[in-house]
Amino acid sequence: MGDEKVSQILKRRLLSKGLFRQAHSARVCAISDEVGGGEFVSVSYKNGVLKIKSKSGASAYLLKVKQQELIHKINDTLGSQVVKRVVICLGD
Repeated sequence: MGDEKVSQILKRRLLSKGLFRQAHSARVCAISDEVGGGEFVSVSYKNGVLKIKSKSGASAYLLKVKQQELIHKINDTLGSQVVKRVVICLGD
């Protein structure tokens, strides 16, 4: 246990408390918001599907066009192929 990294300890503790999935989802959403730079707001992440909210129809269309690029940037930032699909919804 002396050589264990903080990230490993945290992961183990989150798993033991049943909170790892929620923490992982929150991290994916936070990274997504950073990558998006204010173009959208991340709503949720579950089972490879990231749900984002766009401010307008025009913005949603542009996000749809750039969807694969967005997925690639998010996954590159996370360091693994976590996001498989993006669902875009309109919101205010």
